[in-house]
Amino acid sequence: MVLEIREFFPEGSLSLFEVLNPSFIPKNIETVDSYSSKIIPLAERFSFNTATIVAQFSEILKFIIKDMSEEFCTYSNSEPHIFWSHFLNHHLMKWKSDIKKLITIVLILPIGTADVERSFSILNHFKSSR
Repeated sequence: MVLEIREFFPEGSLSLFEVLNPSFIPKNIETVDSYSSKIIPLAERFSFNTATIVAQFSEILKFIIKDMSEEFCTYSNSEPHIFWSHFLNHHLMKWKSDIKKLITIVLILPIGTADVERSFSILNHFKSSR
């Protein structure tokens, strides 16, 4: 299983997730379009249409920066899962399905193998080697 995980996430591949780090998101609208293109490797990794994802990501970032500036300032220094969970659930957000799906996929990815190891540990309580 470890080999499968390493194959799915080769060494250094986690840097493509940095585009969703709120501390790296630009503070002004003028640089959003160029920043949005940094999501292409992430979109490719999960087999999304890159042009669609870039356009939707740019639109969402502009909305957050311009129309939700107070909340953007409040959450821009928080952890990525807190930032994106807040905006994913916010009633004013106008999410397109592809970008919402991509961000949701990234948020539910396990960071380590602890969940898998815990599951096998519980399985050992139910099923013995006999």
